[in-house]
Amino acid sequence: MFRIVPRICRVRVRFCNAILRDWVDIVEDVVKSIPLELSVKSVDTDKVIVCDLKHVTIHDVLKDETDKEYIVKEISEKDGCIELNVEFTGSKLFAPEIHFLGAKPMPVNNEYLNLSNDTKGKTPFVWLVTNYDEDHREAHRIVPMKMVFLSWADEEWWDTEQHHKYAVHPMKKLADRFIEQTENDPLFISIYSEEGSGGYKTTPLDQFGVKRKNGNNYESDHEEKIIDDKLSGTGLTVTLKRIYDEECKC
Repeated sequence: MFRIVPRICRVRVRFCNAILRDWVDIVEDVVKSIPLELSVKSVDTDKVIVCDLKHVTIHDVLKDETDKEYIVKEISEKDGCIELNVEFTGSKLFAPEIHFLGAKPMPVNNEYLNLSNDTKGKTPFVWLVTNYDEDHREAHRIVPMKMVFLSWADEEWWDTEQHHKYAVHPMKKLADRFIEQTENDPLFISIYSEEGSGGYKTTPLDQFGVKRKNGNNYESDHEEKIIDDKLSGTGLTVTLKRIYDEECKC
């Protein structure tokens, strides 16, 4: 004798051995998807006016459509002006490539130093701190993240205003652009703050982890200098919710 059982639950069946993509790879894909082309409005020999400076700052190496390189001498956020070391002869201009590492605090210094011998050749640099826990709920991944967006900084000669103009603010814009890219990705369905009210936090990181001399003693904003280089930038704290993006291994 058979008995009809009410449908009180939903069963999710998988027909293959599905493997979730590594979260570090997902975040790196978002970083690499950030557009680098600068919208050129006008050119006056070595001065280029653009609609948005993006993350461009002084000493950056920019390229045109022929891969000719230009070094940034000065920037003006107000005017959208980029002053180059030579006359601009191209029609398109591109911001520097964004470097990425996903690592815990202990090994990140060695991995960062191995990117290049020149600080300016490996910045801007985005670090995903991999001390996070993934929460899996109903085919979603919820991940609280901390990221650091860093640029080269002239620690010996820059004052606080220069650190903000040339490093903190450009990296804040890069962090905002990262968030924009997740909002444009249909697999990311929501963003939470630590308080659960939505949104994200950014934190200025001028002279990131640099020890400062105070009399005969040295003090630090951090317990130690995590990355052994001259860097300033912006920290990002955000929790992302993403639909399962599975690779089927049948």
